[in-house]
Formats: sequence, structure tokens, C-alpha cells
Amino acid sequence: MIREEELLEVGMVGKPHGIKGELSCRFSIGAFDIEEIGFVVLCMEGIFVPFFIKSCRTKGNESLLLHFDGIDSEQEAATLSGLAIFVPKSEIDEERLSYGMDYFVGFDLYDTTKGRVGTIASVDDSTANVLFAVGDYLIPVSEDLIAEIDAEHRILYMSLPEGLLEL
Repeated sequence: MIREEELLEVGMVGKPHGIKGELSCRFSIGAFDIEEIGFVVLCMEGIFVPFFIKSCRTKGNESLLLHFDGIDSEQEAATLSGLAIFVPKSEIDEERLSYGMDYFVGFDLYDTTKGRVGTIASVDDSTANVLFAVGDYLIPVSEDLIAEIDAEHRILYMSLPEGLLEL
């Protein structure tokens, strides 16, 4: 039996791609080779189920098109849409671990001087400057502004420019 504490959430299953069971999957964590691992784990109705990868191809910077064994139609693929993707922690080289911006969705954002700003609801990467959507605010993302990341408690501390929260 696969236990949650043995797994690391690395992404999300998106929509079916085509009619043969392929799925667009977005990854928020890098530094692992999904093809080398050979499978992912999805949580279905509270049970962690391994899905073996039949084929894998790149779609953009953070997305892959995955085709799982036994999933051979658009309808079967659609049943997996929206599920979180996990891989065993034992398959991850933690020294090479890297996070995409989507990793921070759901984190509480704190300004180092003003306190809690809110929860990061989404990431807007449609422009040259990536932004976190937090309530009514769009917060610019820059390594220079990030003071601390508390991954265990899902908190991101930032030193926001003065006046940004008054706009």
C-alpha cells in the first residue's frame, strides 16, 4: 500500500489531449526524470494508485503530455483530469529539486513588515513579469523580494515594495 508520507506532490493532471487517452500534465516541481521513474501516483477517492507511463512528450516549459497504460480513450483520460500527481520521495534527488511558480498556489503570503496579505490563489505568467494573485492584489514575483519560504507550513515571506498594498 502506498502511503502519503512516502510521496511528493509534483503537479496536476490537466485535460485530455486528443482522443487516444493522452493527458496534458502540468508540473510545479522539477529535478526528476518522469520517464526514468516510469510511473506516477494519483489519489483516487483517498487511495493512492500508481499509473505506469506508456509514453511521454514535452509540451512547453512545465507541461508534459502523458499517456498511461490502460487509458486509451478521451473519456477514460477525462476521469483523471484535475487529480494531483505524486512521485515517490525516494525517486527525487532533493539536492536538484526546483520549484515552478505554481508550487506556491495555496501558500499564505506574508509581507515582512505588514504581516499576512492573503493566500496565493493563482500565478499569472502571461506577461514578462510573473505575478501572484492574492485577493485583490497582483504581487510581482522576484527572487529579490522573497525573504523566506516555509514549505512545511506553506508560507511565503516577501519584502514587498513600500506602497504596493495601498494601490
